[in-house]
Amino acid sequence: MSGSRLVRFLSFALVGSALGCAGPAKTPIHECAAKQALEHYRGADAVTLPVRFENNMGPLFHLADVRITVDRQCVPLQSPAELIAGFAAHRPLMLNLSLQPGVPHKIAIVAEFKGGNEYSGYRFAVSSMHRIAADELKSELVVGRFHEEGDRPIVERPTFTWTGPGSSSSD
Repeated sequence: MSGSRLVRFLSFALVGSALGCAGPAKTPIHECAAKQALEHYRGADAVTLPVRFENNMGPLFHLADVRITVDRQCVPLQSPAELIAGFAAHRPLMLNLSLQPGVPHKIAIVAEFKGGNEYSGYRFAVSSMHRIAADELKSELVVGRFHEEGDRPIVERPTFTWTGPGSSSSD
């Protein structure tokens, strides 16, 4: 098993174990609630960055919770239950972020999934960060997509990819 696959397996196992324990779990999703809510940049030079999140996960995994941050500020989601229902129906979440030009920005997403059918005891997190350098910021669509890599063992299938300007890293 490669190093990144081993890390992904351990993350799956550890997060799955932690979330199954009694008492409040300390996960990035719960930590997000304590962070400052996103304040859109209001300057006349603001750049509107369209960001679309898509769920292309198969029937084995169901979204339980999701948090999105921009520059360490939480994006307030009006109705998480509605978002989760929309993701289950494969409807995308569209955000238009108003960002300050000339500085780098980071968009991060953490999602908790539950297994379905024979994997109903599994709970795990998928997280990813997308960095946009100061000189890359423009009003060009950025897409983040949850999906499964079907030819892999179950613990390695859930993944997240980004397209658009910038660079990414995933756990």
